[in-house]
Amino acid sequence: NPMSIITSEKVKNVIKYWESQITTSSLNPSLINKNDSEKAKLNDIQNALRYSDFIIKTALNGDYQSYYRSRPPLKKYLNKNKDLLDHDILNDSRMIKFMKNNV
Repeated sequence: NPMSIITSEKVKNVIKYWESQITTSSLNPSLINKNDSEKAKLNDIQNALRYSDFIIKTALNGDYQSYYRSRPPLKKYLNKNKDLLDHDILNDSRMIKFMKNNV
């Protein structure tokens, strides 16, 4: 089973995920007012972006998230929730460009 093979990339993704959980729960007061399904959606989308190495086309293909399949709604969602996004998402040059430019 290829899913059971541990690679350095998978380890990095797990570490990033847990770092995001710690950051989100302890440092982001805006998330306190969000319900669990909204938090889960935001985390799924952020993790999909991380797992796809911030390549939007890959993040939209549905392997890691099933909320958005095209660029405009994803961009709108990210900009609407900009204050809730984790540090690594907000500071990635590809994400900055994606969220700024017209799609």
